[in-house]
Amino acid sequence: MKKRYPIILGVLLLLPALLLAEERLLKGQVVLVKEHDETVAVEEGVEITFKERGDTVRTKAQGLFRLFLPDVYKAGEKITLLVNKPDWRIQYPLEGEARVPADLEKEQVEIRLLPVGSRKFWSDDRIEKFIQDMAEQTRQQVRTEGSPKNIDFSRYIKDWAAKYGFSPQEARAEIDKWVADVQKNQDDLTKLGLAAFAEKKFGKAHDLFEEAGNAKAERLEAVRQQEQTLTEETVRDFRLAGDAAYNNYDFDKALASYQRALGYVSRERQPLLWATVFSDIGKANLELGIRVEGKAAQQHLQEAVAAYRHALEVYTREQLPQDWAATQNNLGNALREQGIRTGGEAGPRLLGEAVAAYRNALEVYTREQLPQDWAMTQNNLGNALQTQGIRTGGEAGPRLLGEAVAAYRHALEVRTREHLPYYWAKTQANLVETHFVTGRFAEAKARLADLLAKPEIEPQTRIVLQALEIATLLALDEKSALPSKLTALHEAVAAKPDAVGGWIFTGTKHFIGQQPALAAHTWLPDMLTAIEEGNSAALLAAIEKGQAALGSGGR
Repeated sequence: MKKRYPIILGVLLLLPALLLAEERLLKGQVVLVKEHDETVAVEEGVEITFKERGDTVRTKAQGLFRLFLPDVYKAGEKITLLVNKPDWRIQYPLEGEARVPADLEKEQVEIRLLPVGSRKFWSDDRIEKFIQDMAEQTRQQVRTEGSPKNIDFSRYIKDWAAKYGFSPQEARAEIDKWVADVQKNQDDLTKLGLAAFAEKKFGKAHDLFEEAGNAKAERLEAVRQQEQTLTEETVRDFRLAGDAAYNNYDFDKALASYQRALGYVSRERQPLLWATVFSDIGKANLELGIRVEGKAAQQHLQEAVAAYRHALEVYTREQLPQDWAATQNNLGNALREQGIRTGGEAGPRLLGEAVAAYRNALEVYTREQLPQDWAMTQNNLGNALQTQGIRTGGEAGPRLLGEAVAAYRHALEVRTREHLPYYWAKTQANLVETHFVTGRFAEAKARLADLLAKPEIEPQTRIVLQALEIATLLALDEKSALPSKLTALHEAVAAKPDAVGGWIFTGTKHFIGQQPALAAHTWLPDMLTAIEEGNSAALLAAIEKGQAALGSGGR
């Protein structure tokens, strides 16, 4: 029998080389830009991070580096590279957003760094990019009870300015200068749209971006040789149109623009962009779903769920963990809203799917690495568990409600009164509501008294807390305290009618309906419904009905 050991050994020795040859590696170099634009290679040991994956490597001699590149990143796709070198920031590529080279063997990405405070950061393309990014980021400020005038740019300008070593006033001045120059000297519809957005003229910005998207769509049909670049610009403009409409609370227009954008991308050729646009579509459908009623609400929420599931076909935990987690959280939001509005056995099932999605997100959103995302998802998990627990019978219901309380308490570990007062108050209200629906009225009363004594609680949340306090006092049969509480709520609503809204009392109203002593006060669910609908006139009427009923000893 012949011995084969040398052959096997030779194959084993070749395996590492074969595996290395199959790896896709992004090659790059980091250089420092000096006063007269001359460049020198950065020193060894500077950290380079692949933001979308979280992978980090260090520069070698001559500032060179290599990063593993998964197959999902095709030639021309955008990636984000971060450089950790104190007192230096990336000049180009803008915000570290580079493109995957067509030939990974022959081409490399150059990252140029400038010292903090360099006037060279004030370039037109950087300001344009900042406004584009802000258009997407400010969507986070859109709230059920909000309006376009509430959109605030200051926090983004402050952070952006600090990043490059300038004051917010200097940054605002440069933006204003750029806007004035564009409006005076430019006929570029996209730049004019960005200028309008910077002035918070969201409706005008939408029209300009939509017109820009239409113009580029026509060019796309005529100039096929520039298809990839023009496709991305077309999608960008329609997405910007959607972002502007979204910030303007015009979600129908936003959805239409995002759907236009989707028509110009494919999963095969641009998987990441395809997934991003589906995420946009999911957000617009979700906002529409919580604002309409009946079949229309269910249709939008179903489409939101479907959109997020499409995005998850590309956003996998293995290759894109943070995008995967963000989309799982958004999917949980859509499923929760769908479950709230669905009767029978299907409702708790959908809520269970929402809980599972939030728990998936928490596998990546850890307290140690992403504390605010972790706290947000814990709060959302608590909301889903609360509603699921109320609608689940037997021993499971109280167990789920106990898990909801635990989730809210986790959220409050990060959402502190000192650092995040708005979110702290919202989570506290969620916790109070869970105490109420579990019959822990004394604990709910004590927590409400403590919260309402704090002057920093903003009007919208204060009205919610006052309503919960009235329900709690009724449950405790402390009717003598109610006239003054109803009067205080009436005065608060009359003083700030625009603060009514932004809360869903599904669990509380369900609990009240199951308690004959509480359900007899018909004005109570009317009061809660008026808050849900943001109807200050109906709320005042319900309060007055309660005042009259209690004053006469009736219901």
